[in-house]
Amino acid sequence: MRINFSYKSFSYFLIVVLFISANIMNAQQNFADLWSDISETGLDAQGTRYIIPESYRTLELDLQSLSTALTQVPKESSISVSNSGFLLSLPLPDNSFITFKVVESPVMAEELAAKYPQIKTYEEHLWAELQDSFKTPIDVSLSLLESLHKRWAILLRSLTDKQFEKTFQHPEWGNITLSKTLALYAWHSKHHLAHITELKKKMGW
Repeated sequence: MRINFSYKSFSYFLIVVLFISANIMNAQQNFADLWSDISETGLDAQGTRYIIPESYRTLELDLQSLSTALTQVPKESSISVSNSGFLLSLPLPDNSFITFKVVESPVMAEELAAKYPQIKTYEEHLWAELQDSFKTPIDVSLSLLESLHKRWAILLRSLTDKQFEKTFQHPEWGNITLSKTLALYAWHSKHHLAHITELKKKMGW
């Protein structure tokens, strides 16, 4: 199975949980060949294309090989991320690749993880420590967030009431519906926006 990828970040509602360090190194397991250049001719594009850059590169991700590769990720309990020999390369907007050391960092109880092995959690604060967070201009992140939300809006508006009542097991919240998760995310986003706007008022920016 393959999916097409054109410099769009992986969106998540229960994404694969990985603890990733941005240290670049050479090792035996470097999965850079998961990506291949493709032509857009014949692609079955859906929806409205809001952003068309003047120059860009279209890549295809071998999803099946990625899924197989991720089964080989060592657990954080067995090795530190600095010593991990598992490397994963991801494309950057400047036409280069960045390579990450990877370990699996589960925060879900082992009994629950065994019962729901497809559900993973992640240490969200660690993503802010990656080099792209330090070196990338803020407008890139804002554009990415805007594009992600547009994709989500299209997807969520296509769901039925019955689909919104489907549940999943969250390690902290327990059994929760998709509709409640969406409401929590909307509140959480507005909550953080209020932090920014109130600080702006206070500082006179």
